[in-house]
Amino acid sequence: MAFKVKKKNPLWSPMVIFMPLALIFGIIGFLRNLLYDKKVIRPVRFAIPTIGVGNLAVGGTGKSPHIEYLAKILSPYIEVASLSRGFGRKTTGTLEVMGNSSSYHVGDEPLVLKMKFPNIGVFVGSNRAFAVPELVGKRPQTNVVLLDDVFQHRSVEVFENMLLTEYNLPFYQDFLLPVGALRELPTGAKRANTIIVTKCPPAISPDQEKDIIAKIKPNINQKVFFSTFDYGLPYRLFQPTSRIDLNKDMEVVLFSAIAGTDYLMEYLKNRVNMIHSIEFSDHHYFTADEITQLHKTFSDLKANNKIILTTEKDAVRLALLRDQIIALQLPIFILPIEVKFIGSNGDHFDSYIKNRLLGFEA
Repeated sequence: MAFKVKKKNPLWSPMVIFMPLALIFGIIGFLRNLLYDKKVIRPVRFAIPTIGVGNLAVGGTGKSPHIEYLAKILSPYIEVASLSRGFGRKTTGTLEVMGNSSSYHVGDEPLVLKMKFPNIGVFVGSNRAFAVPELVGKRPQTNVVLLDDVFQHRSVEVFENMLLTEYNLPFYQDFLLPVGALRELPTGAKRANTIIVTKCPPAISPDQEKDIIAKIKPNINQKVFFSTFDYGLPYRLFQPTSRIDLNKDMEVVLFSAIAGTDYLMEYLKNRVNMIHSIEFSDHHYFTADEITQLHKTFSDLKANNKIILTTEKDAVRLALLRDQIIALQLPIFILPIEVKFIGSNGDHFDSYIKNRLLGFEA
């Protein structure tokens, strides 16, 4: 089902009073990029291929689900490893994520990746230039490293640079921080090998594709792809074999701490009767008091057909409060998510990536 999430144009926001700050921010970013473009500062190059997944804007464009997609299509054939900063973790340095790691130590998204793909190497480390060699030292069999949120980290040379941009607020309609959400000027998109328009309507038309591509203005070597999110059947927290169908008689308490719930909320509106949303900032660590309040909110609902719904990355943080959740018998269900490539060239993405890796020269 096609749907559209409405977002405000940042140029019509009260934030325009911060335009001078945005211009200063843009100049600083431009000068920094110029130093790399002119090779005054040279990035570190690695002996194995790297695939970077990043964006020009702050917020949730879907980087982690796209990392998962890459792991899914590549790991059956080659040795894959992933490196991310581990945002929200309470540790420092480079760490390998294990199946029994805590999100408190390694962050939520790397832990979700490890749980989904236990055979790949998953690492966290803020300094990519040091962390990649450390990763390869621990896993010398690695054939490719997936780098999460690396587009602005120009201290490392990325072999395949993927830029994600949201369908409902693409980078060419956005503006620099703090007026808009851009971390750097829109011209930064020219550094990408591949541009992926994310969170698209599943039934995006060829005319819509052409219009977006015309506004992106890719150069002759850049590829543009379109992707959407494919949600699966919710499964119960701590009981993954227990699944449930969403239906129009159901009331849902959405309990989440992610970068943006607009797309998820729109999806749920088409499938359940009523949504009660309890939202926190991205990567928030839930407290016992918040779980107690969740129990009260849920208990106060009069509906007989009701559940609590959360996301996969929220679930690994909720697991830190397992005993309390079980004691309160909270029916928390996890909504799984996958990336699906769509549009006229959606079927070509997998082969494109595999062919790119075949062309790598150390």
